[in-house]
Amino acid sequence: MLALGPLLIVTVFVLVSSETYWALKYLVPAFAPCCGPRWGLHAAWIAFLLFNGMFNYLSCVLTDPGTHTSEVYADLVYEASQRGDIAPSEWEEYAQRHGLPAKRKRLVRWHRFDTRDASADGIMSSSSSGGMNATTTSGGSSGGVASGGPSSSASASSETHHHHHQNGGATTSSGTMGGSQHRVRHAAAAPSSSSSGGRHRAAAASGARRAGPHRGSWIDRGPYEWGFCRYTHGPKAPRAHFDHVTKKLVLNMDHYCPWMFNVVGYANYRYFVLFLVWVALACLYGVAITAFPFLAMANGGATGTAHTLTSLVGVTRAHRPTSKHARSAVMFTFVLALSVGIAVAILGGWHVFLTLTGQTTIEFYGNHTLRQRAKQRGLVFRNPYDRGLVQNWRHVFGPRHPLLAILPSRRPPPGLPWPDDDGPDDPTAAGNSKRIGDDMV
Repeated sequence: MLALGPLLIVTVFVLVSSETYWALKYLVPAFAPCCGPRWGLHAAWIAFLLFNGMFNYLSCVLTDPGTHTSEVYADLVYEASQRGDIAPSEWEEYAQRHGLPAKRKRLVRWHRFDTRDASADGIMSSSSSGGMNATTTSGGSSGGVASGGPSSSASASSETHHHHHQNGGATTSSGTMGGSQHRVRHAAAAPSSSSSGGRHRAAAASGARRAGPHRGSWIDRGPYEWGFCRYTHGPKAPRAHFDHVTKKLVLNMDHYCPWMFNVVGYANYRYFVLFLVWVALACLYGVAITAFPFLAMANGGATGTAHTLTSLVGVTRAHRPTSKHARSAVMFTFVLALSVGIAVAILGGWHVFLTLTGQTTIEFYGNHTLRQRAKQRGLVFRNPYDRGLVQNWRHVFGPRHPLLAILPSRRPPPGLPWPDDDGPDDPTAAGNSKRIGDDMV
C-alpha cells in the first residue's frame, strides 16, 4: 500500500497538468478566442480551481495528521499528565522514548480548555456522599440520559461495578448514553463544590483514582478517556487510532488514503475535505465545457431518437471539434470529469456529512454498534462529540465565515481533537456517560 502512494501522486500531477494544458489549448478556445477577454476569464477560473485544489492536496500530503510522534500529540500527552488524565510517569516514559524534555511549555489553547474544564469538575463532583446516581429518561432527542443525585439506584450501582471492573479498579460514577465521560483523575480527591447545568467532562466521585490506562477496545472507553496503545506502547488519546499501514497512532484518524500517501486525521482533515470540494467543482466545470462538443461528436453518426434528443438540447455540428487533438481532449476530459466528478462528489458529500455530525468514518461505524446496543436497552444513543451543525463545522473549519473558511490557509486546527466546549446548559441534553459502549443503564 505504501509503495502505491508515490505512483498515485505522480498520476495526480500528470492528470492535472494534462487537463490544464488541454483546457487552455483546445477546450476553451473552441468557444472563446484565445487570449481574448472571455478566454482570460476562463483561464482565471481554471487557475483559481487549480491553485485551491493543489494547495489542499499538497497540504494534506505533507501535513502530519497528528501522529504519536508529532508536536501536537506531545502537547496533548503533557497536558493530560498535568491535568491528571494520565499518570505523570506515562508522560515521562513518552518523553524519554521520543527524546523530549520532561518539562514542556503549556499552550494557550490548552489553557482555555483547562479553565473551562475546571468549572466542569465542580459540576459533577459529589459534595458529600462521593457517589452519583444515574436516572434514565425516555423519548425525545435526549433519550437515555443521566442526571446526578445524592444516591444510587440498584441499576446504577450494578453499572458502576461493571465500570470499576473494566477500568482496572477505578471507581467511577456511571451514567447513560451518549454523553461525556466521568474522567477519573490522579488527584487525591475531587473538588467538593457542586453546581448545576452545563456539560461535564469531569472527575468522578471523591477520592477516586485512575488505576491504570484502559487497554481494551476504543468502543469500550469513555469518549474523553485516555487509553494505552499496545502498538506504540504509550498513551492513547481520545479519538486516536492506530494505522497499520504507516504504523502510527493518529489523532481523529479517519482512514489511510493512498492518493494522499498519508493518513487523514486531525491536522489534515480540513485539507482533505476541501480537496474533494474543489475537485468536484473542477469536474463540474470540465463536464460543462465539454458536454456539447462530446454530444456533437457522439451525434455525428446518430439517427432517430438519439439525433432528436441531442438536437433538442441545442447540440449542432458547430459544436463538433475539428482537429484530432481537440477531439481527443474533449473525449478524455468529458469521460474523466464525469466519472471522477460523480465519485468525488459522493465521497465529498459523505465527509461533509461526517463533519456536520461530529464523526470520523471509524466513529460512524462504532456509533452504529453503540446505537444497536442502546436500542436493545430501550435507549437512544447520541454521539458524545456532536455539538450541532454550526459547532461541528467550526470544530473543523474554525469560526470564520464558511466562504472564507474554504479558502487556502495553513492555519492549524481551531482546537482540541475533541470538542472543548461545555455544551448545552441542560445537563440532560447530552447525557453523562462513563464510557461509550457500556453507558446505557
